[in-house]
Amino acid sequence: MGTDKKIRVCHLISGDLWAGAEAQISMLLSQLSKKKHLENFALIYNQGKLAEELKRLNISLHVIEEKENNPVKLFIKTYRWLKGQDVDLVHSHRYKENIIGSLAAKIGGIHHIIRTYHGMPEPFGGFKNIKYKSYIFLDYLISKLLVQQIITVSFEMKKKLSRRLGSKKITSIPNSVNLDSLKIEKSPQRVREILGLDEDCRIIGSAGRLVPIKGYQVFLKAAQLIKRKQSRVKFLIVGDGPEKLNLEKLADELKISEDFLFPGYREDILDIINAMDIFVLTSFHEGIPMVLLEAMSLEKSIVATKVGGIPEVVTDQISGTLVGPNDPEGLAKKSLYLLQNKETREKMGSEAKRRIKESFTAERMAQRVSEIYQSMVR
Repeated sequence: MGTDKKIRVCHLISGDLWAGAEAQISMLLSQLSKKKHLENFALIYNQGKLAEELKRLNISLHVIEEKENNPVKLFIKTYRWLKGQDVDLVHSHRYKENIIGSLAAKIGGIHHIIRTYHGMPEPFGGFKNIKYKSYIFLDYLISKLLVQQIITVSFEMKKKLSRRLGSKKITSIPNSVNLDSLKIEKSPQRVREILGLDEDCRIIGSAGRLVPIKGYQVFLKAAQLIKRKQSRVKFLIVGDGPEKLNLEKLADELKISEDFLFPGYREDILDIINAMDIFVLTSFHEGIPMVLLEAMSLEKSIVATKVGGIPEVVTDQISGTLVGPNDPEGLAKKSLYLLQNKETREKMGSEAKRRIKESFTAERMAQRVSEIYQSMVR
């Protein structure tokens, strides 16, 4: 390829969700669009918030509706569309588009294929788990045989995937946050008014998809323990998902439903996080969660589980506090300590923001991805 020709990169994305991975993809594309040697566009399998966000960013995109096409038709349409785009490199972001897109790219003569693992497979139950595991096996097989380069969002994920795929073609590039986009529009006082909370109460909260792997039941059990020693404290989890009813039922059983809020999905999530005194993360596994980076950027004091890539971001007792997974007693103890020590909370919050600015910026992430593109194509 001549040095004056732009590298044409097609990002293959399912787009059926709007979660941490989709936010990262949107942010990555917004940063890569600033690179003069790259021409980025996207093929998405579902209309949704991600497609809307990319349109807002003026990222060229094409949608093939998954619900209107079975897997065979989806493959054929992907192959035909890629053939007409003069693509130099295909970058897939989840298992579905990696399986379909990598095969379509290879058959269509596109030899440069890269895949990002935004997280490890999540467990399911019953027949759904059997079906999901078959997809994951096929995804690993495609990644091993057809994909040239693999990006993981944490070193811990790289270590796990290296056992299956080998370490030579795997690079760890951590998730990041665009500090310029973290705009606070509502004051903490206004957020309290909207949520019906008193001005003088303390707020301990979390945010994310309400799914089993997030371990939110641990947060509720810790909240019950905290309430026994601190009456002027409220709790909340911002987000929606299949576990919401189970969590609301648990709050009733623990007799904390009056003190535990479930505001659902909110567009003003950053404003709500900014109003928190302590941000907690109770996941049983994570890559590097976007919401953690955002909370640290907002100088929140953090109590998070020591799992996945979280310890790569949070330095225990410096930029936050780490506890074991499924440990409500430990979570309650660390949270109570921070509630009672304002100076420690503020110091950890300040150190958290410094940590993000030093190592987890969007510009840094995009530069490293761009370098991989160049090394593959040129």
